[in-house]
Amino acid sequence: STDKQVWENIGNVKTKGDQFTAASYEMIDNNISTTRTNDIVYFYRLQMVDLDGYTEYSEVEAVRFDGIEHSGLFVFPNPTADEVYVTIDNVATLGGVMTVVDRNGATIKTQKLVNGQDERISLSDLPSGLYHMSVVQNDNVYSQKVIKID
Repeated sequence: STDKQVWENIGNVKTKGDQFTAASYEMIDNNISTTRTNDIVYFYRLQMVDLDGYTEYSEVEAVRFDGIEHSGLFVFPNPTADEVYVTIDNVATLGGVMTVVDRNGATIKTQKLVNGQDERISLSDLPSGLYHMSVVQNDNVYSQKVIKID
């Protein structure tokens, strides 16, 4: 939701285990506009439905994309344990080459971005830490930091 009044279902996840077993779940909201700016707040909540049909909602969490409109590069989710999606404001017309650099300045990955698409970048093979992602398009460089967690 963007107003906490009208809610949109972004997907469903089946339960893992039972009430006595801890489980971790995740979902990527692929419906967020590529024109993300820091003046829009996205609100999320979970709707949990028991086998008997009893429904309960989680607390509402707010997400903002503070400052990213200045770089033109969108990296999400951040932090991440596995993969991120990368898009850039004008990738539809220019494409680009993305690099991931570790905190020592070593280039870890290089990948060409496909025109007009969010590109999935796997970070699962990297240790936890802070990485610097950048995209080069002709004479322009866009960058964003990403945190890899285990």
